[in-house]
Amino acid sequence: MARGILIGGQKGGTGKSLVACNLATMISSQGMDVVLVDCDIQATSYKFWSRRSEKDFDCILERHDVFDIAKFEDTLQQCRINYDVLVVDVGGQDSKHLRAALACDAIDVLLSPIQPSFSDIETLVHLDNLVESAIQFNTELDTYCLVNRCHYNHNVTSRKSALGFIDKHCKNLKSFDQTLTDLIAYRQAFGKGQSVIEFEDVRNGSKRCSAEMQLLYKCLTGRNYKVMT
Repeated sequence: MARGILIGGQKGGTGKSLVACNLATMISSQGMDVVLVDCDIQATSYKFWSRRSEKDFDCILERHDVFDIAKFEDTLQQCRINYDVLVVDVGGQDSKHLRAALACDAIDVLLSPIQPSFSDIETLVHLDNLVESAIQFNTELDTYCLVNRCHYNHNVTSRKSALGFIDKHCKNLKSFDQTLTDLIAYRQAFGKGQSVIEFEDVRNGSKRCSAEMQLLYKCLTGRNYKVMT
């Protein structure tokens, strides 16, 4: 299982913090000691963590008024040593935090959520170039795109279009078979400081979001997610 997971990309508004927070919560629920490092100036992941009634994983908020690459890399390395799993949310822009994290060997995996629209997908070309530079330093880095916020009725079409672009234009980015659908439960859960699995567990009706996140967890970790009772 990857122990250093970076959630990032060039495009904003693609659901990176939502994915980072859900993964941190899910990994923690499996009995692992998790830290989430929020490098986004909007502090979305940190605010999610603050809303949680149970602080079952730690969260560190990175400063943006100053940036010291050596201190940032040291933070990531120390988190990698002190925790079972490190999750880093760098937000949606080509930032110093993104570039430094990509090149840091505390990070094993880049997961970049992207919406299935051309204006979003075309930013992957720039991200692919950043990855190409980073793997000269972080030679074991694995890189994936996650097609997120697919339309409920057009999931397959959206996925095929996005994957076709990645295959044609990106040399260093791979893609997951799993996608996430644009469903209201994701946003409702996030607003409550809950993973979608926690949120849907106490509701009657569809648990499609939970099923999607469990498949993503398996894609990322190679393990089945065990729902805790």
